[in-house]
Formats: sequence, C-alpha cells, structure tokens
Amino acid sequence: MAEEIQNPHDKLVHAVLGDVASATSFLQTHLPQRLSETLNWPTLQRLDASFIDEGLRGSEADLLWEVERVSGEDSVWLYVLLEQCAGEALDWSDPLGSISRAC
Repeated sequence: MAEEIQNPHDKLVHAVLGDVASATSFLQTHLPQRLSETLNWPTLQRLDASFIDEGLRGSEADLLWEVERVSGEDSVWLYVLLEQCAGEALDWSDPLGSISRAC
C-alpha cells in the first residue's frame, strides 16, 4: 500500500509555484499589469520562508518571492498565500471576490 502523503496541498503548491518559470507566469497573470510592468522578472527568486502555523499546513500554503524593480529601486517581496477551499465552485471571472466568498 502506498504511503500517505503528508500535507498534499502544501506539497502541490510548492511543486508548481516553487518553479521560477511557473511562478513568474502565475504572478504576471494575477498581479495588476501596472505593477507587473515595474518588475524585472528575470531577477525573481524564491526566499526560504513560511508564515503558516503548523496546524494550518494541511489547508494553506505560502511562498515568498523577491524581485528587483526595473527602476533599480529597492527590490519587492511578493507573498503568495493559498487556502484550499471546499464547497461551492469558484467563479474565475472574479477570482478575488470568489475566493473570499467561497472560503
């Protein structure tokens, strides 16, 4: 019998968004274009940090990224917090509103 995977949600998020190319694509898609255009995407690097309480790791996952600005000013930290939701289907035409209502 296969061994049970501990914290599958966290592992999936880190496997997909832990990859720089995937994270770049995800962040460029979901950040406002006005902000995205100010960031020097080839400098994106993942920072080894997590702010999730151990008791919530089964339903939440987080990643912290640092990216330089095109202007050369201080770099920016981008924090991604994802919560696994069960229940009604999400309306992806309004992702932020849907997520806040569904969870």
